[in-house]
This record gives sequence, structure tokens and C-alpha cells, in this order.
Amino acid sequence: MYRALSIVKKKNLYSKTFSGLRFSYYNFLKVYIIGEDGTQRGASKIFEEVRRRGLKVAVVGIPKTIDNDILVIDKSFGFDIAAEEAQRAINAMHVEVESIENGIGVVKLMGRYNGFIAMYATLASRDVDCYLEGPGALLEFVEKVTQRKRPHGWWLFG
Repeated sequence: MYRALSIVKKKNLYSKTFSGLRFSYYNFLKVYIIGEDGTQRGASKIFEEVRRRGLKVAVVGIPKTIDNDILVIDKSFGFDIAAEEAQRAINAMHVEVESIENGIGVVKLMGRYNGFIAMYATLASRDVDCYLEGPGALLEFVEKVTQRKRPHGWWLFG
């Protein structure tokens, strides 16, 4: 009989959970661990403990990050949804900016170390004037562009 066990992510859960987790009692053959960097470090600790105990349990770490910053895979879990939702925010701002004279819209998108979500969302959006990253880049650009006249009278930054 196969059983599944799910453990909710919580601070310092590893030390409390693993000491009480009895692999032999549950007759685990495989443990799948899905998550980001911290979760994968926890998976490594679990693997080391399984090896130390001499158990025949396969520990599999499955990377998941909406940042899509894992070098060996094309897309990670959650990235497509994050990019689609970001595109929806940009499109909503586009409607708002077009509805007022000389409107300026700014949509700030997340990204831990890179701007993959912002890049994919702006490339997929119908009208984004620029994609800026880095300290001071957006404010400096907005100041420059608002000093010029534009025929349509609106700007959208993603």
C-alpha cells in the first residue's frame, strides 16, 4: 500500500520534524521535496540523515521558483503563472493610462536577482515603452521622457 505524507513549510520545521519522522515505520521508499533554495538545502540535510541511518530511501529534490533562475531548466513551476499575472497588471495599467491625458503608468514587478518575470511580461504586453532595472534607472528615465512631448500623450513603463 502506498501512502503520501505532506509537511507544511514552517520556520525550523526540519529539526522538529525529522527527529520525529520514522522512515522505517512508514516504510518510505521515496521522498519528493518541492521548493526553492532553502527547501532544497533541507532536502540535502534529509538525504544526509537518510544516508547516516543507512536507510534505503530515495530523496528527490524538485526545484520550484517563480523567478525562473535555475540554470539547468527552461522553466520552473509557477513562472508561467507569475508572468501571465504580471502581464494582466500591465494590461490593466495600459487601460488606465490611456484613459487620461498625459497619463504615466508604472508597474513594478518582482524578481529576486533578475527580472525574468518583468522581461517576459513586458515582451508579451501590447504596449510597454521600456523595461528598466537597477537603482535610479526608472526615475531618471521618467524625468527625461516627461520633459519631451509625445503625440499620444501617455507612457507605460513595466
